[in-house]
Amino acid sequence: MAAELETDPRQALKGTPAAVVVFYAPVCTDCALSEDFEKKLSAEFAGKVAFFRLDAVNHEDVGD
Repeated sequence: MAAELETDPRQALKGTPAAVVVFYAPVCTDCALSEDFEKKLSAEFAGKVAFFRLDAVNHEDVGD
């Protein structure tokens, strides 16, 4: 399952060999719908790729 990142991924993911970070907004319905797909991918690639979600509203500075 995709873990929620609470900090800047540039720092949190150091040392992670492969990762996918999904930027989402809590009010975005498409973002909520994609979460099931992310869970499936996370299970399929367990141990190979780490999946994370990052609330883009609370971490606007990361996208800069």
